[in-house]
Amino acid sequence: MIRTVIRHKLARARRDQGSLTMVMLVAIIGVGLSAVLLPVLLRMNHSTLIDTYRNSQLGAAESGIDVVLGEIRSSYNNQGQGVTASLPCANPGTTAITGSVDDGSLTYSVTMTYYIEDPTDQSAEWLQIWDPTSAPNGHGMRCQVPNGTYLPQGPPVAPATCPTGYTCNGPAWNTSPAQTPSYVRITSTGSDGHGARTLRATYKVQTTNANVSGGTIYIYPSGGTNYCSSATSAVPAAGDPVSLKACKPATQPRQEQLWAYQSDLSIQLVSSVSSTNANGLCLTDDTVYRATAGSSNANAEHDGDPIKLQPCKPLGNAPWFQQWSVDGSANLRGAVPPSPVTDTAGVNINSMCIYVGSQGNNVALTLSSTCGTGGVTDVNRTWVESPDVGAGTAGPAVGDVVNFQQFARCLDVTNQKVDGTWSPPPNSSNDAHNPGGNNYLIAYTCKQNPNKKLDWNQIFIYEPSTLHWVTCPGAAQGWNSIASCSGSLTPYCLSSPLTAIPENEPHTSPATGTKYNGAYYGPYVTVIKCTSCPARHDSSDNCQWTQYGAFDEDGNPEQIGVKYTIQDARGYCLDVTSGTGDLHVGQYSKIIVAYCSTDPANAKSQQWNGAADVQTPIVQGYTEIANPTG
Repeated sequence: MIRTVIRHKLARARRDQGSLTMVMLVAIIGVGLSAVLLPVLLRMNHSTLIDTYRNSQLGAAESGIDVVLGEIRSSYNNQGQGVTASLPCANPGTTAITGSVDDGSLTYSVTMTYYIEDPTDQSAEWLQIWDPTSAPNGHGMRCQVPNGTYLPQGPPVAPATCPTGYTCNGPAWNTSPAQTPSYVRITSTGSDGHGARTLRATYKVQTTNANVSGGTIYIYPSGGTNYCSSATSAVPAAGDPVSLKACKPATQPRQEQLWAYQSDLSIQLVSSVSSTNANGLCLTDDTVYRATAGSSNANAEHDGDPIKLQPCKPLGNAPWFQQWSVDGSANLRGAVPPSPVTDTAGVNINSMCIYVGSQGNNVALTLSSTCGTGGVTDVNRTWVESPDVGAGTAGPAVGDVVNFQQFARCLDVTNQKVDGTWSPPPNSSNDAHNPGGNNYLIAYTCKQNPNKKLDWNQIFIYEPSTLHWVTCPGAAQGWNSIASCSGSLTPYCLSSPLTAIPENEPHTSPATGTKYNGAYYGPYVTVIKCTSCPARHDSSDNCQWTQYGAFDEDGNPEQIGVKYTIQDARGYCLDVTSGTGDLHVGQYSKIIVAYCSTDPANAKSQQWNGAADVQTPIVQGYTEIANPTG
């Protein structure tokens, strides 16, 4: 028993000795491993910190891009229309847009360049800001508060000589009206005090080539000054009068002279639309507006009624005493009220028209019962709407062929006759009465009527089987079928001169046409009896026209130069004269054919009955770039 106890004690003593040795061994190995792993752990920790910093820097850069995108997307007015003057400006090399996130320890610095064309994959030379004094030029737009984005057109000038509406001060240039960009190249650098990372992205701006109504309406000039219908201010009060004031140049318009001819035949002062008055103010027969229901003044318009501004009804609901229709003499005619009389749309034009007793500042607009007697040059009743006033009810549904650039103007048989006599030069006094559709056609103010029945000379019907555009001289208002142009009526067809103006050459100085006193004019599109058209279709068929829409036969989008064009047998596009050198009675473009243009800006005058395109916004091409860049 005693020997057994002693053996157990000795055994425990031997086991304790072995444990101490192992402990020492483990301790030695641990110290060694610590010495080896410590640098690795320190490096890992440092790497983690760097990744944290880099992610923070990247997040700050992304925040900068988000802030700028928010500013771009909020650059619009009360009508939801984009305003280039509100776009953020920070061209590379100028003061950047800066800010901070979180507690201010993260900052961003953003610059951007605006472009009309897509900058993706373009060369560094192409991406440079446009500078007309150096060659080759870049394609970047300049941006400057408060004028917005623009492409310089000339050398720098002193601010004192800069016309209103143009950008001339600072790093800017003369004659540079604001232009709308389609793309923004954004460069954003994020910093956190430990370093910086830079991101670049391209934003495809939401744009549309939709025509926005807003232009002048001036009385046919009796002298060298044009007088426009004007409100008392850009933000007038309901009940304020409307009078004449000298028109400002188109590049420097007065807000109180910009009007929109709306689809319900109301004429709205554009600047009167606001967040508190979404419908704006419209030209109104004020006597009728204020009359007691059931009185004689409430049931009809009268000589001498004043034209004033009163609240417009929601679009599509204009009452008859706010409807104004363009007749064949470009008089603005009132409307016949419905029966029984209510504050709803009229049923026809009446015998009253907007009138001024003389031309000069502050001459009031009133109504006159003597209308349509002075032709298209009546200095008291003929109103010339600028091409961007708006089309009213005009469009293919009522037989109109509307120009997409001059969207208040329609294809028109001159002076409602096909047997005109006319001799050069253009703009001579005989333009007023002698020419007809056999001499030239014009782009004339689109005629209107509450009943949508128009004069024959602005109604053209396309016949796909013959490829003819047909009108019917002498037909009743609103004629709507070629079959009805028979008996005593003779159909006339649109006829091409089959000779075109070269692309990019001014319409007033073509390589072909007639020269008079050093200036070119023509050749013009006319109308001829359809029975005189060639029997077969070939390149010599002057009556053959092909009408194109937005898509081809396979459903693919048509390209610019084809889309919404009307092309003759030789592939020339129906077009209008531009500038001031060749206009009917000095006011209205004449109709020609020209080489079809693939330039979106030039192509608009060659598009007829077109619809707007919309570019969908998207951010694309996100990439990290070497830091820093420009």
